[in-house]
Amino acid sequence: MDVSILHQHSDVHVERRIRRFVKALVSTLIVVSIGTAAAGDNGVSLSYEEFREIVLEQHKITLSDARKALRNKSEADLFSSINFFVAGSPTPEAIHLLEAVWGNETDKYPELPWPILNRPVVRLGIAQTLGRLDPDPAYRDYALTQTRSKDEVVAGHAVFALGLIGNDDDVQLLKGYSKSGSMYVSKQAIYGLAALGTKKSKDALTELGAESQGDATRIAIIDEAGSIFSSNIRKK
Repeated sequence: MDVSILHQHSDVHVERRIRRFVKALVSTLIVVSIGTAAAGDNGVSLSYEEFREIVLEQHKITLSDARKALRNKSEADLFSSINFFVAGSPTPEAIHLLEAVWGNETDKYPELPWPILNRPVVRLGIAQTLGRLDPDPAYRDYALTQTRSKDEVVAGHAVFALGLIGNDDDVQLLKGYSKSGSMYVSKQAIYGLAALGTKKSKDALTELGAESQGDATRIAIIDEAGSIFSSNIRKK
């Protein structure tokens, strides 16, 4: 047999083996690269300002950006980012993430700061955000429960959340809290009435204004609330 033919066959086999090896190596590198990127992404978080800037640029909230925002360990940033969901056009996947956090599905998202996400103020942020997107009574029920908190910051957030969730049945309750001994809770209740934005809540604010003549501080709060939420009329 011609020795040159043997060499040609040998060269072909070697070339094929090299190609298979290179192909396998490239595939392995791609998998490792993807895995490394995913692992690296687990540590990325966004402040509220960073999250807001990205959303305003993209005109939507993606699952990836929502996940990064919810990794933030600042209670204030988490609260603000969660509330920005309503204005930020979240994708269905991003909303599902927020619902999973509400449902305390820790196994699905182990990298999230669950102890902070489960604090009452952050939970109220989730309740008032999802409550504006979904009529599930669980969100309003949670806010109602927290209005009785001995922590005035939590109670204040709760009464304001009721206004944002938007149930007209809460108008008298909010009006009652507007006369609270805590100025913070009182102010948040007035803001809640303005945020509710219905004819009934607007009438309640008018009544509060009439009842508060001579109280310059309360009148100023009522006027300020009416001005801030003047475009939020639901016309019920």
